[in-house]
This record gives sequence, C-alpha cells and structure tokens, in this order.
Amino acid sequence: MVPNTTPAQQQSSNSTMISSTRRTRRRSDSSTEESSLAFNRMAHKRQRLIMDSGLQDNATNIMLHPSHNHQRTKQYQPIQQRFIKWASHHQINPFTPNLTHLINFLVYGHVHHNWTAGTCANYKSAILDLYDDASIFYNNRNFQQFFIALNEQTIRSFDRPKYDISPLIQHLTKTCFLLAITGFLRPSDIERIDSARTEILNNKLSLIIVKPKEKRRGQPIEKSITIRSHTNPLLCPIKAYINYRDRFCEVPCTRAYPIRHVSRRQVHRFIRHVHNNAQAVGSERISNHIEYMIDLIPRPEYSARPKARALGSTAAIEAGASLDDVLVHGSWFSSSVFDTFYCLSRETATNFTSLTLPMGTTE
Repeated sequence: MVPNTTPAQQQSSNSTMISSTRRTRRRSDSSTEESSLAFNRMAHKRQRLIMDSGLQDNATNIMLHPSHNHQRTKQYQPIQQRFIKWASHHQINPFTPNLTHLINFLVYGHVHHNWTAGTCANYKSAILDLYDDASIFYNNRNFQQFFIALNEQTIRSFDRPKYDISPLIQHLTKTCFLLAITGFLRPSDIERIDSARTEILNNKLSLIIVKPKEKRRGQPIEKSITIRSHTNPLLCPIKAYINYRDRFCEVPCTRAYPIRHVSRRQVHRFIRHVHNNAQAVGSERISNHIEYMIDLIPRPEYSARPKARALGSTAAIEAGASLDDVLVHGSWFSSSVFDTFYCLSRETATNFTSLTLPMGTTE
C-alpha cells in the first residue's frame, strides 16, 4: 500500500527537494567557477605536448620556457578561463575544437559586452591556443565569413583631434613620458632599458632595449634607440634621464637576462621604485605614469587617450620628418602598421596646393 501524505508533509517534501536542488546548483556553479579559475595554460600545454607528441623533456622545456611564453600566457589565460567558464555553464567541453561553440561565444561577447572586432579577434587567438590543430577553424568558410562580416560593421576613423602638449612643460616628473614620446617607446620598452649599456655622447642618448615586442625573422632582438637633446631644459629627455639616474640608480638593480644561453646574464634595470631603489618597476606602473601625463593634454570629450608613441611619431611627421626615418626610429616593420595604428593626423608637411596648381597671376 502507498502511504498517504498530508498537504503539510507534501509541502515540506517539495521544499526539501527545491532546497536540495538549489544547493546542488550552487555547488555546480561553484565547481564550474573553481575549475575555470584553476585552469593553467602552461600545464595544459605541457600535458598536450607530452601525451600527443611524445617529445622528450628537453624539447618540451625549450618550447615552454617562460621567456617564450610569459607574455602570451599573461594575455591568453584570463580569456581561456572565461571561455571555459562559459562552456561549462552551457555543458560544453571547452577542450574539444568546435566551430559553432566558438562563434556562439564570440557573438555572445559582441552582443552583450560590446566586444569590438579587434577584441573578438584577440579572444579567437587565445581560445584556439587551447587546441593542437586549429586548421578546422581557419579552413572553414563560415568562420572566415563571420570575421569578414564583423570587420565590415566596424568603421576605423582617421578623423582624430589635435593634441597640444604645452600643459606638460612645467611638470617635473615626466622622465618616462619624455623617453616614450621622443623615442617612440612603449611602457614595456622603457621597462627593459639596460642602463649599464646606456651611452650619452655629443648630446645623444643611446638606449638598448632588451627583448622588446618586435622580432626579426621570428627571433627576439635587442633594440637600439638614439634620442637627442632639446634646447628647453624642461623638455630635454637627456637631462631628465641623467637627473633620474643620479637620484634613483645608485643602488644596483639587476635581473636575469630574459633569454637563456646568451653571453649576457643580467640586465640593469633603469626605472625603480622611489622608496626602494633596488626594486624595479614594471610596465604597468610605467604605463600609469605616462597615462597620467597624457591626461593633462586637452582633448575632446569621449575621445580615446592617445599613446605617447603615437603622439611623438605623428608630431615628427607633421614637422617634416621623413616617413622612412619615423619607421626606423619606431622599429615599425611597415608603413601600413604605422598608418593604421599610430598616425594621429592625415595632415602632411607638404603644401600640395602650391605643387599641384600653377602659381601664375591672373589678369
């Protein structure tokens, strides 16, 4: 016989089931979040190399060396964790290549979080890094058409405002800004200045940047930059460099060379913590210093903050510098990269009106 249950007992039983379901869901959500946060890109790649390729330990260590993977892991891992969390929420295996799932994830970000076409492309690269073979994506016509359509919905405007840096002249703490704008340097470039190899001669400051972002033939390089003096002491990057060096660089601050098996074993860092000169400052803090200075420059409301590297190179072009000299000084591989991402003005130093129209007078 089936025992009779009272309404009160039935309500209690339903409440218990609902409560149990909620606890299970909370545990599941918590487990999903923990699993995504616990994901480690390097451990995942090491496991793939060992299981799938059968490479020896020495080969694996070279391929996974921090000097090669640190920056990419820093960029990719948060994106991969976000994708894993999204996939787990939709009961999808994130480690099995699936074209539909990837497009759906990118569409979700584009629609609900206003990801630009560039952001979607960055997310795509990070997620494809999870898989050994990404050819099924790149060879798929729908995948190609999705990104073509995404790019066609984005307009890249070259109508940019003028920038006047005169409000910065009287500001004293602008060493990083002056190096960035005159040397066309990134914050990461300034972080990697080897002060032991810096030379100051004939009003020229020669800097060596150890393992910058640029590569040549797929190999890391050491970039050499020459910065000249300025007649105004308040705007002279060489005076700013010397003053900073004399104030903060008396204490040694060395770090291991970022690549193994090279003759040089240490890099003498230039930018230091003010209160602990033996501790180097990273690129993020250097970027904050530069952005603080750039925010003092008047600009239209809602306009993006320009990069110091872009401000300097654009000002040089407008003042009459040749494009070739600008490309060499900024280590740009091609003029299209500079034109697309760094040139802030379409104005040239050449008067094309006088060159294209006759100068004779009319009767």
